[in-house]
Amino acid sequence: MDTLEKLDYRIKAGIKEAEAEKEKRLKDRIKLPLQGLNGEKLYLTGIEYLNIRVNELKEIYINVPASQRVSSVILLDAHASATIEGARTTVERMQHCLQAPETKDEIMVANTFKGCMYAYEHKIDGNNIRELWDIIVENVFDNEKSAGTFYRNGMVYVGNANQVIHTPAKVSDIQKMMDSLFAFVNDTKLDPLIKSFVFHFYFIYVHPFCDGNGRTARTINSSQLYFDGFEKIKSIAMATAINRDITGYYKVISDCEKVIDKKKKEKWIDISPFVDYMFGIFEESMTDTALADNILTEPQKKILDKMNKVGLKAEITVSNAMKITKLSYSSTGRALNKLANDGYLTIDNSKRPYIYRLYPHL
Repeated sequence: MDTLEKLDYRIKAGIKEAEAEKEKRLKDRIKLPLQGLNGEKLYLTGIEYLNIRVNELKEIYINVPASQRVSSVILLDAHASATIEGARTTVERMQHCLQAPETKDEIMVANTFKGCMYAYEHKIDGNNIRELWDIIVENVFDNEKSAGTFYRNGMVYVGNANQVIHTPAKVSDIQKMMDSLFAFVNDTKLDPLIKSFVFHFYFIYVHPFCDGNGRTARTINSSQLYFDGFEKIKSIAMATAINRDITGYYKVISDCEKVIDKKKKEKWIDISPFVDYMFGIFEESMTDTALADNILTEPQKKILDKMNKVGLKAEITVSNAMKITKLSYSSTGRALNKLANDGYLTIDNSKRPYIYRLYPHL
């Protein structure tokens, strides 16, 4: 989804489709109960499109296999999230030193892993968010003088030695903005996917802590989805997908911070491009999970190859499949049941023998 600024450039270039898209986006928008850093209004535009994407993602999610590698995936994602913030170590090294990290980089990863585990056990709210943050940054955070007793009590800036990329909320505004964010989480009727990605953006936008805001935001994002019924999120490494596209991640955050209609009375911010970006991250990470856990055996490949040649109407029984696999009845049955468990096939057990069919979505 383009930003409205990009649509304006395309409109100036004479692209009629861009003008129609902008008009539709502006008509199809909702105001969020959140304020910008300088009192701007926050909106989601293109709600119909966002809801269509939500339904598509849920269809994909249904077919994500339940992973047996949950702890490994959480470590992988913790490593990626800490890497985004500058940690430099390897997953292999962390597998050996997770309980006794030595360097600052190793501690960053280990802390993030502990924070993820805490956030999957405790629903994060305005009361325990500091506890989560303390776990994530213990002994490895910058700007210590601004740490405060709950949220930061000093100003911080996002950027590098050459430029300031983002000036976050004033200390005096943090509590109010975070209270409104958690109130939004509790009261909104928006879909949990949209809600969690709005939270992700706004948390980084406010930057309530003196350090570790990115790691904390990404951890809470997954935790919220978990408590909203996406239990397989533990197997879906979103930070890993983000880490592959750091430039895109930071750019869409920066784009969505820009104020629209500066010269007019209504100054507002459109955060739909970030939500849509995170939809893409979620889809990519679900694909990663499916590929990682569904390494097909040769018998499984042969069964699927044969059924794919027939098409969606293909159906097979264990006895039929034995002619393809050249294996025993029990071994062939296990291969078919594994394909069903992994979302490749459906099982019709209303008759005997059971009939296995290609899953329609695939």
